Amino acid sequence: MDMMEALKTASAKIDATNRFDARQAFGKRVGKHMIFPVGLGSALAKAVREGYLLVVGEGSRRRGRTYEFTEKGRRAV
Repeated sequence: MDMMEALKTASAKIDATNRFDARQAFGKRVGKHMIFPVGLGSALAKAVREGYLLVVGEGSRRRGRTYEFTEKGRRAV
């Protein structure tokens, strides 16, 4: 998964505050397991590095990070 594909998928899942949870936006339940697309972590990390996303909450083992779109990220999508 590349960065722009991840941003477009996440933009469909945002709420009024432009925030999304990576587990809810990209996770797919298979039995007890959560399955994520290959390359999602590096795509989100690149988006944070380049200024499209901002990390709002670090999360925990069970709950993933919460991201927020920046102005640059909203314009890109």
